Amino acid sequence: MRFSAADSMYHSRRSKGRPRGRARQRDALFRCRTAIIDTFRTFRIHHIVTQRQNQKIAVIGAGLSGICTAYFLAQAGCQVTLIEQHGNVAEQASLGNSGLIAAAGQMPSAAPGLRKKILSSLFNADSPILLSPTLSPALWGWLRKWVAQSQLERYRLNKTRMTQAALYGQQLLLQLQQQHMIDYQASAGVVQVFRHEAQLAAAAKLRAVLVDLNIAHSLLDAKQLRQLEPNLNPATALAGGWHFPQDGAGNCLFFIKQMKAIVQAMGVQSQFMQTVTALQSGEQGAVLTIDGAPHAFDAVVVAAGAGSNKLLKPLGIRIPTAIANSYAAVATIKNPEFAPRGAVLDADYKTAIVRLDERIRITGILDLQPGRRARAMHPQAMKTLLKIADDWYPDAANYNQASFWSGNVVMLPDGPPLIGATAAPNIFVHIDGSSDGWAASVGAAAALADLIGGRQPEIDVSGLQLTRYH
Repeated sequence: MRFSAADSMYHSRRSKGRPRGRARQRDALFRCRTAIIDTFRTFRIHHIVTQRQNQKIAVIGAGLSGICTAYFLAQAGCQVTLIEQHGNVAEQASLGNSGLIAAAGQMPSAAPGLRKKILSSLFNADSPILLSPTLSPALWGWLRKWVAQSQLERYRLNKTRMTQAALYGQQLLLQLQQQHMIDYQASAGVVQVFRHEAQLAAAAKLRAVLVDLNIAHSLLDAKQLRQLEPNLNPATALAGGWHFPQDGAGNCLFFIKQMKAIVQAMGVQSQFMQTVTALQSGEQGAVLTIDGAPHAFDAVVVAAGAGSNKLLKPLGIRIPTAIANSYAAVATIKNPEFAPRGAVLDADYKTAIVRLDERIRITGILDLQPGRRARAMHPQAMKTLLKIADDWYPDAANYNQASFWSGNVVMLPDGPPLIGATAAPNIFVHIDGSSDGWAASVGAAAALADLIGGRQPEIDVSGLQLTRYH
């Protein structure tokens, strides 16, 4: 039996000073009323779930967000169709994911000091953010929202929201790994390195967030960190850093490709090389226009990453996103004895160095310059990625033979995943605004499937929905 705060206060005010006999009668009536309400709510939720279990639901986008959403919807009994404009899964942002499976190590991009980084990017060639003074007014407006989220209190709130989704995602990944025998080259342990004492001091101020979330962590000085990760280049300045033993890394692309086979075996219909050009919403369902032909569904999940806003804007749904280019470099390990033991985050450059089997993957750099094509490599971005790898592990890999990737990623100003219903009936969204980790997206997908099915999610989703922007 549940009592709301409002009901409790009402009951307290009304029964104060009453004779004990009458108070007992009111207590009995109150409990009876509450039991009736609870019974009605349970029946209503069961009715909604029963309806949703047999519904036809389309998921637009076969990246990490889309494939995981399709899995959890199918697991709940929905008839799911996965629609992707490319020829296979994970052809865009998911392909360039850092590989971090991090609850503690995944941080909002809007962190304290962001304003200074944006200004310095205009003059610093190897900045982790690539900007130009000729940005459009709309993008400058988005940058103001981004900077506003870097205030310490906002950062703490956003970090908490990301972490709870990522912790849930880590649990689900373990379950998926065991249930379906998925191998995604998982490794344990993440360290975040600080080059400067000021960064180390600032990190200590955020310790309360990790303590509140019950996350295993250690704040280490330079000597302790080098003992933990002995292959760090001794010539590179190191003040200290975080160690997150329960975080890890894994090959996101391997995971998604195996999930593709799993969802197809569950009955999910996959439609590749199919472009959704229009989306219509109504009380009875939704209609997608795919290559000129209408297709009706009971509900639609838009998980199209950088293409999501194009579909949602005609419906009056505006999400504060920016489209950036992100970059990755992959090099073959030549000297395993000099390679990283675990995943390493460079706090100065917001860049991840992850060992995936016999390769090292370096990801980062946000390119917000106008006119940059999704597949076009920025020469300075390539130099910066290799510089960071050489700073920390100069003898580990053949960096001069590295392969590079570039692609569009969608950014949200605050960082946590965006899931849930929209103002348009039967239209839902799943947008992951972070490219430096993938556990949170898995957790968000499961929570979204619960919301669509009328079930109570396992985590608090109030800070993951569109209402956070209003």
